Amino acid sequence: RMGHESERGREGRWMLGFLATQTILVYIFLSAEAPKTWFPKSDPNGAPVKATGVMLLQSTDEAQTTAIRAIYTWNKAWNNRYHYPITIFHEDMTDAQMKRLQDISIDAPIEFVKVVFELPDWIDLTKPAADLSGFSDQFLYLGYRHMCRFFGGRVFMHPALAKYDYYWRIDDDSEFICPISYDPFQEMAANGWIYAWNILFFEVPQISGSTLWKTTLQYIGEKEVEVESGRIRSLQTLLGDYHRCHYWNNFEILDLNYFRSPAYQDYFNYLDKAGGIYYYRWGDALVRSLAVDLFVPKDKVHHFSDMGYKHKSHCNNPCGNPDCSKNCPEGICTNCSWQEKKFRGIETWHAILVVGLIGVVIVLFNLKRRRNPVLIKSQ
Repeated sequence: RMGHESERGREGRWMLGFLATQTILVYIFLSAEAPKTWFPKSDPNGAPVKATGVMLLQSTDEAQTTAIRAIYTWNKAWNNRYHYPITIFHEDMTDAQMKRLQDISIDAPIEFVKVVFELPDWIDLTKPAADLSGFSDQFLYLGYRHMCRFFGGRVFMHPALAKYDYYWRIDDDSEFICPISYDPFQEMAANGWIYAWNILFFEVPQISGSTLWKTTLQYIGEKEVEVESGRIRSLQTLLGDYHRCHYWNNFEILDLNYFRSPAYQDYFNYLDKAGGIYYYRWGDALVRSLAVDLFVPKDKVHHFSDMGYKHKSHCNNPCGNPDCSKNCPEGICTNCSWQEKKFRGIETWHAILVVGLIGVVIVLFNLKRRRNPVLIKSQ
């Protein structure tokens, strides 16, 4: 009988442990933050804030054509009532190309600003390159990395933006597919928001996010930057790497005063000197996302989920626009859940290895129990 009680006791403790573990996992699964409801605070008749749309535009025919569509839909969705200007940075646009864009943007004056991109003198492209084979060629050429560096931090310090407090990034291949009934810039000012986004996405392959994450942690340690408790852990996978769920910053509205401040520029300059934008293809979206998720107060970050937006083949489509042929995968565009951050961020072979090891442990445990049955002592 004592043997029976001992075996039952072990089984009972094992079952209690199993149930406790499952309860914790269910709690974590259900504890993901739900999208917050908000209502416009701005005055429809209020004075416009100092703000601009921002675009970096190539001079190719394809880029010019898609830019016309982006500017047209941005104005049509809302700016035809407010007439905020658009600042277009470019390297070598012709007078004819500028006139063509200005002619279609009757609702918003356009300022064209020429920029020159040069390789920083501390970058040595003759060094052995990291394995970036997981990226397609369109994300690896030198001009793309110049763009990442520009939007990563240098754009905020450009003299052309000194007269503005807010900017809204407009990619040339973006479309605004639903009407917007209010002034988003006024909403940013009225609510004190520092950063606003529309779509979340996962970065692949792993090398870019992993190396950026290590350098970011190094920056925090060296500079003794105070980070709110739990924030670093919230950005990590189960293996301690960066989960790479980031703000797709081809749509972003932000407070320029914050991103011009040392709070952001010190971080960007540290990354810039590290050279990872050129060596590891650190994208501006990951740089921005890490800065926002680590350093910006959570109540100063807003999700404009009600804005219809399309970039390439993905859409956030709250108004059901039939022109949007492919909505973003459910749960990706609006909220990265705990499961996605902790598990999807891990590369596939890691996940397979973890599941396989758990299975092996369970099998070995059952085999041991069968080969060594509990001895039952009779009294």
